[in-house]
Amino acid sequence: MTVPSAEPVKLTVAHVLREGLLHKKRAEEEALQLKKLEGELYDSSEFDKWRTEMRSKDEAERARQIEARRIEMVIASGCVVASLA
Repeated sequence: MTVPSAEPVKLTVAHVLREGLLHKKRAEEEALQLKKLEGELYDSSEFDKWRTEMRSKDEAERARQIEARRIEMVIASGCVVASLA
């Protein structure tokens, strides 16, 4: 087995330009990936505000329904008492 000699590699202008282009291409790809990740992130404050409003509306509707049933029961119990008299 022979060991390759440790001779310095001669850098040509073409080699340096290729390396520079490769680094530039990798940096551009990384920037695109970061931009894509940033685009996928979102601010959830609008959703949280909407969800809070919807929950408040739902609670108000439920309270209204409960009150309507209570009134119906009071009316119905008054009708039963009146019919017994």
